[in-house]
Amino acid sequence: MNTFPTIRQPNWKTSPIFYKPQGRTESEAGYVHSRPRSTRGIHKWSLNWTYLSEVDYQLLEDFFRANMGAAFTWVHPITNVSYTCRFSSDTLVGDEQVPGYRSGIACSIEEV
Repeated sequence: MNTFPTIRQPNWKTSPIFYKPQGRTESEAGYVHSRPRSTRGIHKWSLNWTYLSEVDYQLLEDFFRANMGAAFTWVHPITNVSYTCRFSSDTLVGDEQVPGYRSGIACSIEEV
C-alpha cells in the first residue's frame, strides 16, 4: 500500500469530521425511527494548504493521479496515528500563483 507523500504539512484550521450514517424513517404522525446504517464510523479530513512549492504540488498531484480510487496510508501530523484512507473527492485544487508556487491547494480524504 502506498504512503501519502512527505510534503509540507497542511493547514489545520478546519476540524476533522467523524461520520456514522443512520437510516431514518418519518411517519405521518411526526415520529422518526432511526437506526445505525453501519457498525462503525469513519473519519474525514479536508486537507488545505495556503501555498505549496511547485515541487511539493507535483508530488501531491502525482500521488493523487496514481492513487485515486485506491487505499493509501496517511499519518495524522498532530496525533501521529496512522490511517488507511482514500481520496473522497475527484478533484485536487491548486492555483498557479507565482513561478514556483501554488496557492489554495485542497483535497479531501476519508478513512477506508
